[in-house]
Amino acid sequence: MAMKDSVGFEVSGASARSLEALEQAGHAIDFFTGDSRMLRDRIARALPAWEAGDTGFHAVLGMHAFGLEETGDYARAEAQGRKSVELEPRDVLDLTLIEAARRAGQDNLAAALLAERVGKLEVRAD
Repeated sequence: MAMKDSVGFEVSGASARSLEALEQAGHAIDFFTGDSRMLRDRIARALPAWEAGDTGFHAVLGMHAFGLEETGDYARAEAQGRKSVELEPRDVLDLTLIEAARRAGQDNLAAALLAERVGKLEVRAD
């Protein structure tokens, strides 16, 4: 079932499969308007249209993890974030894992995740 939000963006059909539409017309607007519920729900409605082998699937999982974290569902945010990072370890979406752990009061886990992230950074001498 298609559902329009307050700015008229509808998640259905082609828009559910468009990473650009989800990121720019949906997720970014929800972030800048402070609509944490839509940060979570818009991506949740799009997820069934995606599969693990799809290009960009890690980003959809990461956006969903961010929405879950912003609505206080830290355990699910961590689970989705871990799936995203497993698919694309170099993506900045792993920062959602760190924030979810921190906000859930798991400071040791947050510190360990941050140390792991720093260890993955590539230093380039340009």
